[in-house]
Amino acid sequence: MIRKLKYKKIIFKDLEINFARNFCRTLHITIKPDLNIYYVVPYGTDELEIEKFLYDKYDWIKQSLDKLEKKTQNIALPEVDRNLKRAERKELEHKLYWYIKKYEELLGVKVNKFSIRKMRTMWGSCSFHKASIRFNSKLYFKPDEFVEYIVLHEVCHLIEPNHSRSFYKLVARYMPDYKRVQKI
Repeated sequence: MIRKLKYKKIIFKDLEINFARNFCRTLHITIKPDLNIYYVVPYGTDELEIEKFLYDKYDWIKQSLDKLEKKTQNIALPEVDRNLKRAERKELEHKLYWYIKKYEELLGVKVNKFSIRKMRTMWGSCSFHKASIRFNSKLYFKPDEFVEYIVLHEVCHLIEPNHSRSFYKLVARYMPDYKRVQKI
């Protein structure tokens, strides 16, 4: 049975951290691409050990956040800070649906679910085990060729869940000029 962790927000120095206890063996910190910090500790860990671990990892967290921020600044997300209107959202859904159908058939995979969300740092993300894909609502403002590339990229993750050489070979098989399209 997979349990979803219940995080609570804690403040440590100048950091806001999502904190949870779990049936794990070690304390660990994860920084997501959206710059959220997740800190999970085993049940029974005392407060002193929890705080010491944060002190020990503080510099690493700050460096990692800086690297991620610089990386995300290089992603050319359009400067549109409004929600899509209903008609625009439907138009994007329709476009995504047809590209998904195209690549499901070509790759022999099935996308169980897709959704559109307002995302800060990524054009899309794929949950390999659930076969579900989330797309950035800002794709509405990008050319069709770019939208198709993002769909192909995420659908390929249903076969190759990482960004390995074989993943990019798979992408290139269906879109040989994907490197050019990435830069649009």
